[in-house]
Amino acid sequence: METKKSRVLMVDDDPLILEMYSIKFKKADFKFLGLSGIDNNFIEKVLQFKPDIISMDIIMPDIDGVQAVKLLKSDSRTKDIPVIFLTNKADGAEVEKAKSSGVVGYIVLAYSEPAKVVDIYRKYLDNPSQEFIDMSQEKKQPDGAY
Repeated sequence: METKKSRVLMVDDDPLILEMYSIKFKKADFKFLGLSGIDNNFIEKVLQFKPDIISMDIIMPDIDGVQAVKLLKSDSRTKDIPVIFLTNKADGAEVEKAKSSGVVGYIVLAYSEPAKVVDIYRKYLDNPSQEFIDMSQEKKQPDGAY
């Protein structure tokens, strides 16, 4: 019997980030869909793919990650999908804004190896916690922590 692969939807306007994480997540046995931005069909794309978790950049043209999370949280069909911000924006005020928007985590790309990021998503999906995942500062994480 085949086990169900976890589905991750990544939204980032940088094609190199999407390509790199597509490889990393697929290698870790995830189903992966990358979107280069948010458009009028965003909610429909989410509903069609049915992600278990969404990885969202904050800084994007047109609709930014915080606005996209508000769209997701305002729709009863998508409001319960966990979202983690994966961004280059290392700003304490943004982390607080992220917490209040309802995301489950905040990871700064520059401080996290791609394989470690995939592990963080896997650990969250294996055991969703109430604790906010905060990797917004450069620091060494103890083994097994996220």
